[in-house]
Amino acid sequence: MSSSKVRTLATQIQYTATFAATTYPAGTLTVTTVSPHLLTTGQLVSLYFENTPQILANVSVTVTSSTVFTISITDYNQIGLQGYVHIPYFNLGQPTYTITMPRATGAPSVLQSYITGTGGGSYVVNGSLDGVHLTSLGTITHGTTSGDTQYMYIPDAWPYLVLTSITIATAGNTITAMQSA
Repeated sequence: MSSSKVRTLATQIQYTATFAATTYPAGTLTVTTVSPHLLTTGQLVSLYFENTPQILANVSVTVTSSTVFTISITDYNQIGLQGYVHIPYFNLGQPTYTITMPRATGAPSVLQSYITGTGGGSYVVNGSLDGVHLTSLGTITHGTTSGDTQYMYIPDAWPYLVLTSITIATAGNTITAMQSA
């Protein structure tokens, strides 16, 4: 019996943060990203801290601008002021995502995704030998029902997948994609 690894595709954006105590050690962490995060208030993210193995997992954000959001913190000792914001889904306004496919086994894989929220969404799946020059493998289109799941078989010939033309009908909706390795 063989086993397969599955990974959720995610965006990682570098950040810096400041902390303001309300009732020490609790307070508010203000996070500034180096590029637009495309988040909406209430979405969940994880923060991976620089120079430490700790993470702050699945925390709800309050968005204040395209590059700034805040998080309520219960313990100052559990945060990092630098690192990466891990966003495990695609949001409205995210045009492209490049996936480096692990090809050590030379095996085909499956790209599967589902939508959260109503309104639907779609994206084009492209194969590439160099990550730059693209060959369309097809389009994945999600229906308007939250939880609608679609998939596509990916031949083993493509070391890179590039998702383009990502469209999501409604702000706050997300597309979560997974790829088998």
